[in-house]
Amino acid sequence: MKARQEAVLSKIIDAYLSTAQPVGSKILAEEQGLEFSSATIRNEMAVLEKDGLIIQPHTSAGRIPTIKGIEYYLEYLMKPQPLRADEEQRLMSMFQKSGLKGLARMTAEYCHSACILVLDMNEFYYTGFSYLFAQPEFENASLVHEIGVAIDNFESAL
Repeated sequence: MKARQEAVLSKIIDAYLSTAQPVGSKILAEEQGLEFSSATIRNEMAVLEKDGLIIQPHTSAGRIPTIKGIEYYLEYLMKPQPLRADEEQRLMSMFQKSGLKGLARMTAEYCHSACILVLDMNEFYYTGFSYLFAQPEFENASLVHEIGVAIDNFESAL
């Protein structure tokens, strides 16, 4: 994949993860800091779409990443950041005080998402669903319902 296509894919995914909305070429050019014209961005988006890395959910919408696109992003484009020393110390302290459940709560708070901890096949712990449901994609009531069903049936899936 060309560097320009990687830059476009990376910015689409970054913007989509922030807003849960399709991302158009104008947003990429003006708000995401890509230094290419909207026409160039549209051309690169067409290549990414042909390669199955992004899709256009409906006519006149921007693009959203596919599973294949997110996998590519995670494998080749995402730059993991090591924990700062104070963050690492805070995690160790939480684990020593509260064990794995406390660490799960802290992880949920830090990531603003849900955390599910499977301790063995008979015991699990979950926390942070209020963070998860506050994300913009959960404005869709049917998606919230599907997640609720999955949570209700989580134990039977183990």
